[in-house]
Amino acid sequence: SIFVQVPDVWINLAHIYFAQGLFQQAVKMYQNCARKFFYNTDATTLLYLSRTHYEAEQWQDCRKSLLRAIHLAPSNYLLRFNVGVSMQKFSASTLQKTKRTVDEVRATVSELQNAIRVFSLLSVASTYHSHGFDERKIETHVEYCRHLLDAAKVHRDAAEQAEKQTKQKLEVTRQIALADEARRRAEEQRKFQS
Repeated sequence: SIFVQVPDVWINLAHIYFAQGLFQQAVKMYQNCARKFFYNTDATTLLYLSRTHYEAEQWQDCRKSLLRAIHLAPSNYLLRFNVGVSMQKFSASTLQKTKRTVDEVRATVSELQNAIRVFSLLSVASTYHSHGFDERKIETHVEYCRHLLDAAKVHRDAAEQAEKQTKQKLEVTRQIALADEARRRAEEQRKFQS
């Protein structure tokens, strides 16, 4: 069929999946379309893909798709803004989790620092070029990321302290086990020598 050979059909079908909330099917359609017709070099298809990941709350996949799109279209400020937003959402969702590892919190701190950097660069770029973003909106994102960063640093410090205490407890337990083993061997040695 001729429709299978037209990328617009694939993209429209992916849009339909997206609208129905069938994000995995939409992701597959966008990926297949990007690979088959554009050899993974179409920034617009990658933007659609990233939006699908975003709606599916797959923040890291969203960020990866956007970074690939930025590589293909470096002057597209919308892609840069969206990367900042995806980093912000990833960080906020990680901080909302009740159980998170030290590594997750460290990654959150790093993502927030990167998001602040992205939004700050967009703010600076707005003085030289018109990229269509409201300066106040960018500042709001920067302020929110800074707020999250302060909270993330507190969580990171608490998680690192808890990890340190856990390691100390494990070391004490290990030392006690080694001492018990040495005592047991010494007793066996005395019994053997008697």
